[in-house]
Amino acid sequence: MPTFLNQNKPIVTGMVLESTPDDMRFKVKNSIYAGADALGLQFERLKKEYKTEENYIKIIESAGGKPTYITNYRGFENLGMSVEECIEHIKLILKCGGTLSDITGNFYDPDAPDELTYDEDAIKKQIKLIDEIHHMGKEVLMSSHINKFSSKEEVFKVVNEHKKRGADISKIVAQDILYRGENVGKVVMKI
Repeated sequence: MPTFLNQNKPIVTGMVLESTPDDMRFKVKNSIYAGADALGLQFERLKKEYKTEENYIKIIESAGGKPTYITNYRGFENLGMSVEECIEHIKLILKCGGTLSDITGNFYDPDAPDELTYDEDAIKKQIKLIDEIHHMGKEVLMSSHINKFSSKEEVFKVVNEHKKRGADISKIVAQDILYRGENVGKVVMKI
C-alpha cells in the first residue's frame, strides 16, 4: 500500500497543477520519468466539469501505484465552494485511491490568521475530519501557510497544533522566499 510515512529516505514528490485530466496524467507520467517517488495532485486546479469519480480514478491510476498527495484547497477552480463541498471531494478522491490529503489548519475557520485556527468548534471539526480520513486507511498532512519569517519556537508551536489535531505530517510555509520562481520557505516533517 502506498505511503508517505516511515520512509527511509526523503521522498521526491512531483507537484501537478493542471486544469484537465489529460494534462494531469501527462504531468504525472513526466514526473515519474524525471524520478519522482510520489505525486502531489492539486485538484483545486482541475476545472469543475472534470471533477468526477471517473477522472479522479484515472488520474490517480496514472501514478502507477506511487503515493499520491492530494490537495483540494478552496481557491482556483474551487472558488465559491464551501468547506463541506471541498471535503466531500477530498473524501471521494481518497476513496478513488489517493494516499494522503492536505488539510489546511484553517479548515472551518477560513479567516484565521496564518492558516491556523484556534477556534474550539473549528478544531473539533478538524479532529473529526482527520479521524474520518484515518478510518478510511488514509494519511493526513496539515498545512499552514504563514508566509512570514518565523522563529523555530513559532514554527514548532504550529507543528504541535497540527499534531494535537491528529495530522501525520506537518507542512508550514514559514516565509515566502522565491528562488528561480520556486517557494523555498517550507518546513515539512513527520509528526
